[in-house]
Amino acid sequence: AIAMAEEAGISVELIDLRSIYPIDRETIRTSVRKTGRMIVVAEAHESFSVGSELIAITNEEAFLYLEAPPRRVMGYDTVVPLAQGEKYYIISPDRIFYEIEKTVKF
Repeated sequence: AIAMAEEAGISVELIDLRSIYPIDRETIRTSVRKTGRMIVVAEAHESFSVGSELIAITNEEAFLYLEAPPRRVMGYDTVVPLAQGEKYYIISPDRIFYEIEKTVKF
């Protein structure tokens, strides 16, 4: 997805959080201040997830720096499918790139 964004002339900053507890709030705040945007990508369910918490932290601590609403690219709020249906559940680069474009064009 990053390569797709770069081909489209969009610069992406990737933060790979190594742990979620303790969470690196300073890195998140610094990135949002720098970019003005946030997209959370994780394979967890969208509702009640780490992604939701990351967006809550951003809203509480860096809201005024946002130039677009934070977005989530996450697993669907459904039971994780068996192997045959996994390809429809897993996050794809196309799905991530779609959200990148949507966020940049906001």
